Amino acid sequence: MSRRPALALTLVAALALGACGDGGKGDDGGDDRSAEPAGVLSVDEIEDILLPLGTTVGAATTDQKDGTDLIDGRVASPESCQPLAAIVELEPHPVRADRVAAAVPTGLPFGDVQVLTYAGDDAATVFAAVDRAIDDCAQGFATELIRSYEVREVVRDAAPALGDEALAFGLLTHDADEEEPIDEHEYRVLVRDGQQLLSWRTTGFEDDGAVEARALLDAFVTAQWERYAERR
Repeated sequence: MSRRPALALTLVAALALGACGDGGKGDDGGDDRSAEPAGVLSVDEIEDILLPLGTTVGAATTDQKDGTDLIDGRVASPESCQPLAAIVELEPHPVRADRVAAAVPTGLPFGDVQVLTYAGDDAATVFAAVDRAIDDCAQGFATELIRSYEVREVVRDAAPALGDEALAFGLLTHDADEEEPIDEHEYRVLVRDGQQLLSWRTTGFEDDGAVEARALLDAFVTAQWERYAERR
């Protein structure tokens, strides 16, 4: 029997718990539009933009809505690398955000896309912070999410020509608590379109998983951007 990495189990559990997130709704579960900044998306608009459950994305299928919860709690050290760990908790915070996840039948690779809507120029501020961190943290950093992880390197990739500005990067991570850690490859694309950010993330393990994760990312970006563009 193949050894299932502890990291994969942790992230899958985090994604499952993330389904409990509120997606940016008010306490009553509704969409309170009173006195909120101009130009932000409503809960219903984000819901309509995100790919529906059951959508085929390459070899994967969108299988759950994850809200914003445990997976967004990754903490980076040094703090300057936090933009590469989880952007939803960065200041300035989004007015609201939600995501949908996708995975192949075997569970790996997996990924998600998050739509975040911001007031004023806040989306541009967050985008710039991520852009800086790619270079500042190229030699790696540490993260915590239940367990300890070592990001060995951060590599900037070619960004798609989407939105007002876009970037792409990859992270090579090891589980610091594993005696024989394996390579976790995480690939990210971030697109800013006005006051909105679309953030994609896919993950695979070892060399074969890296290839599959890249393929999933390409398919995910294409499918979600097409739906976003149709509705904007």
